[in-house]
Amino acid sequence: MKTINEKKAFINSVDQNIRNEFLTNLLINDKKVLINFIQYIEKHAPKPEMIRKTFDAKAFNNDMQTAYNEFKQSLEKLDFEDTDWERWHHDSGHYVPDYEIAMNLAQEEAEDFYDEWHIRLMADADMGSYFEVIAMLCGMFAAAEDADINDPYSNVSDSANDFFLDLLQQDLKTIVEKHISRQTFSNDEASGLCCSIIHFAKDHNKEFIKHLTPLFFSLVQSPDMAVCMLDLLLALSISFTDIPELSDYIITKAGNEKLWLEMAEKIFPDDYALAVKLLDYYYNNKPDDFEKKANIAYSRHRQNLSSFLKDKLTDGSSLYCRFWFDYARNNSSLSAYDQVRRFITREEGIRLAKDIWNTGFQVKILEKERAWDELLTLTKSKHSDDELAIILPSISTIYPEECYTIIKMSAKKIFDMHRNRTGYSQIAGLFKLGLKISEKSVDMRKLIRQYYDHTPRLPALKGEFKKNGLF
Repeated sequence: MKTINEKKAFINSVDQNIRNEFLTNLLINDKKVLINFIQYIEKHAPKPEMIRKTFDAKAFNNDMQTAYNEFKQSLEKLDFEDTDWERWHHDSGHYVPDYEIAMNLAQEEAEDFYDEWHIRLMADADMGSYFEVIAMLCGMFAAAEDADINDPYSNVSDSANDFFLDLLQQDLKTIVEKHISRQTFSNDEASGLCCSIIHFAKDHNKEFIKHLTPLFFSLVQSPDMAVCMLDLLLALSISFTDIPELSDYIITKAGNEKLWLEMAEKIFPDDYALAVKLLDYYYNNKPDDFEKKANIAYSRHRQNLSSFLKDKLTDGSSLYCRFWFDYARNNSSLSAYDQVRRFITREEGIRLAKDIWNTGFQVKILEKERAWDELLTLTKSKHSDDELAIILPSISTIYPEECYTIIKMSAKKIFDMHRNRTGYSQIAGLFKLGLKISEKSVDMRKLIRQYYDHTPRLPALKGEFKKNGLF
């Protein structure tokens, strides 16, 4: 049987009942084949309607515990310390260090291991076994938090547990978006699920609840359900600070503003999204306290808060000046500097400019403040010709003698330490700058000639001088 037609003829020659029995057993026993079968049906024919089971708390709890035990035991059998080096095949032609090989092998092994569990999850979801797949996910999340995985050299990741938690998070997101969010659960089903999951977390590892946030978003759709969820969390002493995103959602859904404020204040400013919401509340309801609160959050989330705070600060306030100078520095924006300059002294502006790492923007501010002495001091502290090229033009007419001396000394230092083409190129660049100092052009030409006529002869130096138009 070499051709497709020969294979089809053989398959069709087998009794239909026997063929159906074989294929059914194959589908039941191989979930990967079953997934392919379901996907094939979805493309070529209407998917048969699945009858969803009713929620059974006892069965659900048993399924969670079973998944927890199986996944935890399987994780703890993994050995990422001693990887199978015979699996390594590398054809790039360049040397690969042993530690990198060990990491690649460990990660490949981890992904292969998880793939079997991934197939089981997706098969249950595609077959409409929603309670089973949710129970399995919960048990696996808790196990991934608890398992003692042998990876002493961090071959899989900085944390092998986090590696598997990330894979689970991806599958949870897919299953919720593709399946769970499209289902309508009754209040009894939703509350039963939430109750079982939270009790399970209390008995095992409360940390895993935060991973289930997308699932709870789908389950908690009504204010009554949110109140029920809140009561569960409070009754089992699950701290809001451990699950800020979920707490925010549930309390907001429940409509309990007082509790939301207590929760947000307790978490502030650690969680960024919640910090912004609390600041927005202060801005609209407690404006007198807004900037004091914003100052705390700004110290923690400076970059992210930029767009939120931009139009909300009082002109000339301490935070206003701090914000706009940071904005000016981070964006090299003179217009932003002008915003803060209206409320600070020249001396404060110069002092702030000294903290700027960007030489070009630093020079622009000092030029704006006509701080020529500060620019001269800055010039003396710089050693690369690129930086001198930025600073010198601003003060060459004010301090021609000093600028000439700086160029002369820098050239000598480079010549003494870097007698090569790179060094010669730097010297040529400095001398080009020097020729722009009109008061010192004669001295500069003499200095250039002195280097050009150096004995012994330096052909590479002469080449760089000619390339830069000095000769």
